[in-house]
Amino acid sequence: MEVIHINSSVIYISHRPDNSTVGQMTEYEQCKDMPALLIWYLCLQVINMFLGIPANLIVLWLIHKNKGESSSSDIFIFQLAILDVLFCLILPLELANKAFHTTSNTWYILRFFYGLKDSSPLFLSCICLDRYLAVVHPIFFTKLNGRHHRAVLTIVVWIIILAYAAAKCVGNIPNFDKVFTAMILGAFAFMVFCNIAILWALWQSGPGRDEMHPVKKRACKMVLIIL
Repeated sequence: MEVIHINSSVIYISHRPDNSTVGQMTEYEQCKDMPALLIWYLCLQVINMFLGIPANLIVLWLIHKNKGESSSSDIFIFQLAILDVLFCLILPLELANKAFHTTSNTWYILRFFYGLKDSSPLFLSCICLDRYLAVVHPIFFTKLNGRHHRAVLTIVVWIIILAYAAAKCVGNIPNFDKVFTAMILGAFAFMVFCNIAILWALWQSGPGRDEMHPVKKRACKMVLIIL
């Protein structure tokens, strides 16, 4: 059984069940020699579900409640919270997948939802882009300060996410893991660039000032914490 992968979201489900396997062993039976790893993984998933679902539902509620006073990046945060809730909700299905004989339908569903979660850094990148434009290019940001552009970007990102999840669900695509690696590394590099550019812009004192404004100092500290 192949278990260890760089992408933690495909632990235990990187391959569809082989009908030729004698007796169709469950994943608990296949992993009986490494119970600590299985228990640790399941504990993390349980914690993720019981903490992640309420936290993300609160985020969704707050954004909906304060939509009249929402920030420009709230639309991306809203989509990210939806992805997190969907990911947290698949724990019962995953437990059934590990405890009982799996079917091909179960594997397809799990792989699709993991594909959704794998793509969540795309919305994180959108948040970084929005804040990068607001700080580094404020004039251009003001011209784009409308819901239309962000709604279009959100639709484009969702199309990419659903296409990726569908491809992951189908499986058997040559070198598909490289797509995930390129997406994650690309999103990570983009977010680091945006945050460093924001930090550099905030670090510069205003004209005629020798010291940084206190608001900028707090913003710099926040960016440093994120980095």
